[in-house]
Amino acid sequence: MDYLFYSGLKNTSIRRMVISYDIACQWSINFKTRMKTCFPETWLVNDTSDMTTNVNLRFLVPKFHLPAHVEKCHQDFSFNYMPMVGRTDGEGPERGWSRINDLSNSTREMGPGSRQDTIEDNMNDSNWKKVTTMGLILSRKLKTAYHENNIQYQAWKQMSDILDPQQVSLWGHEVQAWEADPTQPNPFRPRMNEPTQAEVRLKLAQKDMQEILENGSVVNCHISPSAMINMGFELEDAKRKLQSEIQSLGPHATSLQQAQCQEKLNILYRKLIAWFEIQAIYIPAVATLRAQPSQAERFDIPNMISIANMEVWIPSSIGNKVHCDQHLGEYEWLLREAQAHDSLESLRQNLRLRDFLQKRKKDWARGVRQNTRSQALINQANTKIAASAAKYRVARIALGQLAPILNKGSSWMSGLCKLRESDIEGLPAEGWGEGWRTLSWIWMIAGITNESSPPQLIDALRVQWCCARARHLQWSEEISLLKEEMHHVLTYCAWYGQWWLDQANRYQVENCDPLSEGLSAYALRQANIRFAMRGHFAQLWLKIPSQGVGLSDHTDDLDD
Repeated sequence: MDYLFYSGLKNTSIRRMVISYDIACQWSINFKTRMKTCFPETWLVNDTSDMTTNVNLRFLVPKFHLPAHVEKCHQDFSFNYMPMVGRTDGEGPERGWSRINDLSNSTREMGPGSRQDTIEDNMNDSNWKKVTTMGLILSRKLKTAYHENNIQYQAWKQMSDILDPQQVSLWGHEVQAWEADPTQPNPFRPRMNEPTQAEVRLKLAQKDMQEILENGSVVNCHISPSAMINMGFELEDAKRKLQSEIQSLGPHATSLQQAQCQEKLNILYRKLIAWFEIQAIYIPAVATLRAQPSQAERFDIPNMISIANMEVWIPSSIGNKVHCDQHLGEYEWLLREAQAHDSLESLRQNLRLRDFLQKRKKDWARGVRQNTRSQALINQANTKIAASAAKYRVARIALGQLAPILNKGSSWMSGLCKLRESDIEGLPAEGWGEGWRTLSWIWMIAGITNESSPPQLIDALRVQWCCARARHLQWSEEISLLKEEMHHVLTYCAWYGQWWLDQANRYQVENCDPLSEGLSAYALRQANIRFAMRGHFAQLWLKIPSQGVGLSDHTDDLDD
């Protein structure tokens, strides 16, 4: 491979190259030493001791082959993070196999000459189809690049705006230093150690204990209005959990399972009765709502389903049905906002925890016992994710009901968006479709990083910010490269058309052979095809809108 590389580039004066090779991570080791030893006269080796003084070489692994490498290669040799390569995937030489493989059943029975002719005919046909469809392919790619560049630029800018400016500036300097010198620390590589499985189990157990302490019994004493409403929130959470447990029982639940669920319902019923007495002090009119037939029926005849469906009647659910002090609505508004933000924070933490557990299970879990334990932890994390999402949705619905009553407008919706199932996703890992990724809005909230933020979250957001920046810059570079390719295609068609005209003129003037007239006509026809192709491509590309945001400065000189 060293000899092939040297022979192919020994007469070139290129000083900056990106080398794509399936095992570039291994081949690049001691590459300088081998070149100095085997080819001392090569242009890669100068009089100075450092062969890269005037030559900049970057080694990358094609995108299709990269997932088979170890994780370290995913950050150090990925096209997705390298500047000035656009959306190149490095797999161009491999695509011909998809066509040639279909010929294997025929060529295996052929002699050497027929086999070579058949393969060349098919490759020529494939190349001709590429040339004739180049106008459509490049126009489609350019439209996609403009569209995706706008999306990725807005995503990167939004993420930059919500993060600490000092952190963003520091990360920017780090990634620029790595782009200029690959020996610098790689900003795309996580720097925090991942927790062990035992630490994860301890953290989950501590969260369970915290929930047990927070969901204690309701104290029947004189309490403040805000404490009364907060107790209503806790009762709502307890109802949702019990409703989920009741639904999961199924028709074939055992007596023990039913008994455990009934005991929890009894505790909830006693808490509700105690809270109703406290609520009546602050909202006396709520008694009329509970006096309605359906409510009274559920209140008088408690059972497993009726208790779980008992309405708590806090200001957001009361609305304008009966009189309620507006100050209570203000208390609930503040508490609901805090509840929504706390739920999002819990959702983000559990998503990161689940992603870690899934990766650890994939990499290390072997055998039934290990897989069962790992899956049990993942299921536990999924339960917490669903609970956090449900709590956030309840809080947001309550805010939507309170907003018109308290004249809050709609500005609060910008920070607390509607949570869809597609929004519940963790921070993406490097892999397939890296250039098309976008972060969910739950990771794009102002104030997500502060002094109290865990170091693991800041480190993860650093990697995601660097990836978002790389995605935007690569699509911007793709626009530049596509414009340059269009310019080359038009120039090539004009040159090739003129070359055929020269051939036609040569046959008409210099050659007296009777076939000269036919050869000249053939050359003129070929020239007309190239000129017509050039005009068709130019007309097709004029229709492409050239509007894009956040384009790199080096793309402006190609607009003409």
